[in-house]
Amino acid sequence: MTYARLMPMLTAVLALASCADPLSAYYPTETQRYLRDSFGPRYQATVPPVYCYATLAEPECYAVPVAGWERRLIAHYGPRPH
Repeated sequence: MTYARLMPMLTAVLALASCADPLSAYYPTETQRYLRDSFGPRYQATVPPVYCYATLAEPECYAVPVAGWERRLIAHYGPRPH
């Protein structure tokens, strides 16, 4: 086979190979999508509430809101303290 015949075939093969999705093997199958939609995720990540307050040195964080420190609250994750 000559170089003149080989080059167009090689170009065609490379062009078609670039059309394939390299991540397609990692996509969920139709059955996996059905089960996910029917039963929900396998687990629910739960994060405990955290309330961080400004102090003289470093912020202090607690699992429950501290009464009387509402003005010192700098960040929270969870229900808003009253």
